[in-house]
Amino acid sequence: MDNSPVTMLSTIHQINGDENRIAKVCRRPRETSTNAIKYYGTQLAVQRTWMPLFFWLLDSAIINSYLILKKSNANVSYKEFRTKLVWDLIKAELEEEEQHIHTRSQVDELTNQFKFIQIDSFKKQQYVTVSFELSLVRLSPDGHLPKWRETRSSCIWGKYLAKKNQEKTSKNLSQSQLYCVKCNLVLCCNKKRSCFKDYHTQKENDN
Repeated sequence: MDNSPVTMLSTIHQINGDENRIAKVCRRPRETSTNAIKYYGTQLAVQRTWMPLFFWLLDSAIINSYLILKKSNANVSYKEFRTKLVWDLIKAELEEEEQHIHTRSQVDELTNQFKFIQIDSFKKQQYVTVSFELSLVRLSPDGHLPKWRETRSSCIWGKYLAKKNQEKTSKNLSQSQLYCVKCNLVLCCNKKRSCFKDYHTQKENDN
């Protein structure tokens, strides 16, 4: 139904319709949280259905905390409040990491994990980027022993040669279950290729 006011001529009513009318003024609370959420919101375009709900709950928690703070007559803007909140969370995480004591075995384990930063040796698939450089550790004389592992992976030396355009294609790279104990890299060794020896003997300028 149409609830819009209708204007019509009448000889009964006066010109001023509020002349003999008593109106009760009702004070309504002003809603501020929904309006404030649209400023500095955390909503992102995502495909997962639960993430918009999570972001909405996060924004609601932040704005409600800010409104509680404003009741104490704190002279701080919403932007300043969010900025301080972010830095406090970062500071709390950094302080927690500083308090964590690493044992010697944990330090050695972390050092071994980040020894070859350009290759993740703990993944089944090891990647060689365009900016990849051969490690000088491979030329050291001791500790380079082959060891067998369950998973097969592409030879690192073959990938390196493919990146240097010394092989026509990298789709048919040799797969191997041998890896160097010291370098922790997959290297093949068969009747056609001897990448294990080449990787530990050839210098980068020789390729």
